[in-house]
Amino acid sequence: MSYKLEKLPNEPITVYTALDFDLNELPQSDQALYTLLAKQTDMVYHVLDLTSLKLSFEELVQAAGHLAFGENATFRHPIFRKMVRGVIFVTDDNTISMSGKALDSDVYGNIPVTVFSSMESALQYIRGEINKFG
Repeated sequence: MSYKLEKLPNEPITVYTALDFDLNELPQSDQALYTLLAKQTDMVYHVLDLTSLKLSFEELVQAAGHLAFGENATFRHPIFRKMVRGVIFVTDDNTISMSGKALDSDVYGNIPVTVFSSMESALQYIRGEINKFG
């Protein structure tokens, strides 16, 4: 398995940690995410920790397409739309960062993604949002 998926204890935050990129494994990780989201009683922030990934341009395009493009895209699934309040990318790779921001374009369906270079910064941001908006 090239990913880890968890819900942080006592916080409305799920974290998907990508350990490696395997396009064939994405449907399995999607199903695990949908199952986890279906168990939640409140909306969550979904963090994708991509700090371990080094992707080729082709892999980056494939990953972005899988997440956001078309009817079967991860971020378009009904349970994802219902239960996820915000999408956060954590990466120190400029290309992955730009790709995350590009998801908020017409091509990918205007999916807002906030990008941070560290998990600490991402969690600080999310906790601030939770304190502001509940």
